[in-house]
Amino acid sequence: METKYTALIERYFDNELSPEEIAQVVKLNETEVDFQKEFELFEKANEPKFNYFPENDDHMMEYNDELLNNIKLFINKI
Repeated sequence: METKYTALIERYFDNELSPEEIAQVVKLNETEVDFQKEFELFEKANEPKFNYFPENDDHMMEYNDELLNNIKLFINKI
């Protein structure tokens, strides 16, 4: 779902804004709740993700020690 802010925020995270547009983002982030929420979602979406794929993945999980360790690490981060 796109909003009136989506293109501006996408360009912000792609480092494609002019100095004037950066100032606009700062101002919107200080004053507009809808902008703040969408900005936060983009920010979280750009954070590193956690995943585990076995070598030669054929969509079947191999419950080895490495997978179990990664599951434990993931659960501990929650």
